[in-house]
Amino acid sequence: MDQTHRHRQAPAQRPVIIDRSQHRCSVHALLSEVIKILGSLSRPTRWYASWQAALTLVLIAAGVYLPGLVKTPPIDRDEARFAQASRQMFESIALPDDRLDPEFHAGDLIVPMVQDRPRLNKPPLIYWLQTASAWIFSAGDPSHDAIWMYRIPSVIGALIAVLATWRLGLVLMDPRSAFIGSAMLAVCPVVAFDAHQARADQVLLALCTLLLWQLADITRRAHIGRPARAHSILLLWVCVGLGVLTKGPITPMLIGLALLGMGILGRDWKPLRAVHPWLGITIVAAIVLPWVVAVAGHVGFREYVQIVFDETIGRSSSASEGHWAPPGYHLALLIVLFWPGSMLTGVGFVRAWRLGVRWGGQGRRWRDRSAGRFPELFLISSVLPIWIVFELISTKLPHYVLPAYPALALITARALPPAGAGALAIARSRLAKLGYALWSIVGFVLAGSIGVCGVALSEVPSIPLILLSAAALGLVAVSAVLVFQSRFIIALRLSVVAAAVIAFGVHRFILPEATALSPKIVAAFNAHGPDRPLAAQGYKEDSLVFLTRGRITKLEDHAGHLWLREHPTGLLVRLTNPNPVPGETVLDTITGFQLGRGRFVSVDIVERTP
Repeated sequence: MDQTHRHRQAPAQRPVIIDRSQHRCSVHALLSEVIKILGSLSRPTRWYASWQAALTLVLIAAGVYLPGLVKTPPIDRDEARFAQASRQMFESIALPDDRLDPEFHAGDLIVPMVQDRPRLNKPPLIYWLQTASAWIFSAGDPSHDAIWMYRIPSVIGALIAVLATWRLGLVLMDPRSAFIGSAMLAVCPVVAFDAHQARADQVLLALCTLLLWQLADITRRAHIGRPARAHSILLLWVCVGLGVLTKGPITPMLIGLALLGMGILGRDWKPLRAVHPWLGITIVAAIVLPWVVAVAGHVGFREYVQIVFDETIGRSSSASEGHWAPPGYHLALLIVLFWPGSMLTGVGFVRAWRLGVRWGGQGRRWRDRSAGRFPELFLISSVLPIWIVFELISTKLPHYVLPAYPALALITARALPPAGAGALAIARSRLAKLGYALWSIVGFVLAGSIGVCGVALSEVPSIPLILLSAAALGLVAVSAVLVFQSRFIIALRLSVVAAAVIAFGVHRFILPEATALSPKIVAAFNAHGPDRPLAAQGYKEDSLVFLTRGRITKLEDHAGHLWLREHPTGLLVRLTNPNPVPGETVLDTITGFQLGRGRFVSVDIVERTP
């Protein structure tokens, strides 16, 4: 029997339709769950004023400041100069008399020296602190010191600044905003970078923040008609005096301009009387004058006055060492250097201005102004006048406005709750949304840059940096979405974690390799004879001075050949010369990154041909 085969016709395939609305819903649901989890991590208000909050801030800051502290070589140029001056000061009091060099160690504890040159453009407190740190950690033996020992005062200064910002916030606002503002300051790039260097800026930041904390307490009490506490006045002026011994006129400028701002904006001069300025001047003079007299006895009063003039008036009227920039320079860099705290800085400042200064009459005329809410008036006065001064002076460096950062962090933090609750119309404006977009772009660039460095720098481990970059990019992406949804507090929490991840990648992996050229040169010197005379031409970074313990001589261009003739056993490092030089033998060629100039260079280790 014939069998008929019945072939079923395959059903027509239906086109696959992707329901994008469901996809969006799933992403939204996932994001909502993340937000719910983060929201559940919120602490009761009283926790933010407790010792647990202080410990948390210390742990956050330590997690940012400690990675890379020991591993990173001296950073050119300022750090190497500070550390070398402190080392020579340490040697002058620790070495036996028969090992002292009359040119290197003539300054004792009074005049900082870098090799045979006095370094009086900065006052002595930072050198004293670094000397004490190196003495403690080296057990009093300068031959056992290391660069990280001279960085400890900067780390401690940054930690004090973070905690003092928190305490300042507790005087002026709710505890949660105080905590958030301190966390912003702890992880922002400019503080994280400076805390890894043996310089004066973090000690100055600590003193400025302590000063503002006491000034806020004194002026708040004056605002409500209560007398200032004696210990607050004493601590205030001690901080001013120690600040003068750290970096000259910055602390007097900060307190003077803050009081001037409160007087002008609020038309109330009671805060000026409350700080007892004549008593303060006496305390500051008692702290500063003994060292001024001592240093004038070493170098001459007229010479020291000229140095002070050049470092203050001279830097203000003309650019020093080529560091000129137009007004607006610090404001333009703020979104990067204060990230992630720059999220709502503009919104926060507008809010503080509206609440801190009260305007009478219908025309909002200047003469009808009066003091508004004290916390906002105080914070505006602590930021705006000194910021304007730093924008107007000719010499500009990114860290100059650091004394204004604690108050700026608190202004920003205080704006987060009302902005998130929809109570600030400006937070929903087009200009604010443009700011959020720029903030997000900066975050993506910072997070992506560590991955790019992992690929571009051959000696940097790429896999850890790529993983860190991916984690930071993910955190920034979620934060950016939350910012545009006005979930500012949760977005800031995530971006603080992202900033900590970025800082870890930079300081643990990238910066040690970006500053490795000078150690390679010194290793080559030692390989060819540890006691030979040393000189540098072309590549004359101060890190070489520190790493050779001051033995290297810096030469002018084209002076290397003559120096080799005068020092037949000497070793010279110079930028690579493609043309052979008669009478010279190239022993090594080393390539690396010159951080001081931001470029890759190749250098030769040269000796005289026998």
